[in-house]
Amino acid sequence: MLNTVNSFALNETLRITLNGTELEFRSSAVTDAEPAEQTLPLDNADVVVPALASEFDKEMTVRRDVLVNAMNKILFSIGFEKFRPEFLYWIMRVKNGNLRAVCGDGARFAVYEIDGDSVVKTKKPFDLCVHKDQTPVVQKIFSLFPDDEVTIQSYARGDNDSLMDQIVMKVGSATMILVGHDPGVKWPNESKFLERENSFKYVTAASDWELIMKGVMATYNESMKKTNQIHPVQTIFNGEEKIVNVITNAQMKANRKIKLRDAKFDGESKIDFTCVSSYVADMLKHAGPDDAIQIEFTNDKAPAVFRLFASDTVTDGPIQKVNAATDTKEQYTLFFAAYNRK
Repeated sequence: MLNTVNSFALNETLRITLNGTELEFRSSAVTDAEPAEQTLPLDNADVVVPALASEFDKEMTVRRDVLVNAMNKILFSIGFEKFRPEFLYWIMRVKNGNLRAVCGDGARFAVYEIDGDSVVKTKKPFDLCVHKDQTPVVQKIFSLFPDDEVTIQSYARGDNDSLMDQIVMKVGSATMILVGHDPGVKWPNESKFLERENSFKYVTAASDWELIMKGVMATYNESMKKTNQIHPVQTIFNGEEKIVNVITNAQMKANRKIKLRDAKFDGESKIDFTCVSSYVADMLKHAGPDDAIQIEFTNDKAPAVFRLFASDTVTDGPIQKVNAATDTKEQYTLFFAAYNRK
């Protein structure tokens, strides 16, 4: 319907008429030819609006700008494979004053966390999963209302319950009822990577990767894309020489170098880590031009942890960006699986 309306000029007045099982759109524009018109067939199926629960198992009030920003930072990594249904969801982990949003496809994950008294209000901690198919509608509705806060409630139906499992989101005058999801979906625990002790830590500037990765991605040519070939990138970190070698050996080859700002390691200073090139490229799209990135490893086989908002020197423990204006602290972390296929 939206496409039909958009096919007419903005200054035209439309007369919309219900004619049997069709909507008829007729323009008011006067021309020598027949008046412009289009028809749109209608579905005869009844639209059933689910009954709204009166009591909820989970409830929170969250700042709309915080939630929109969290979704924008993580959703690029959402899953796509039906045999891993948990990764068709993204998850909010909520406690009073704290929101963590997590998304991933099994090989890479994005985690955004924000702390602050004004961020979220809830009486008890809880997790809530939202399906990827419902998320674009949520984002669209949030963009239409300038209201500061969103109320989110969740209801899980019991045996012989006439109500449906539902997530209810309220912003401004709009109420969304999300149904058809699996309220029992089990999401993995990302904390084991966020809190992992890492033997190798390196700090680089996000801006130093920009041109390098353009060169790397230029080697991922159309023939590789058409045949869905994996395009790996090898990164060799040398803590003593403060250099990262970035290498790809596809049909076209690249070998580039990036300076390290700082490094910390136990014993051996080198780590040789290979991952899918698009993981690094996508990460850089979400880094600010002045950001430093702290990259951490335990070995060359385990997932690498990329912490944004880093300083110029290696930091042990969580890395946070403090926003004095809003009295909030943010953490933004990504981790990728190694690509070990030879």
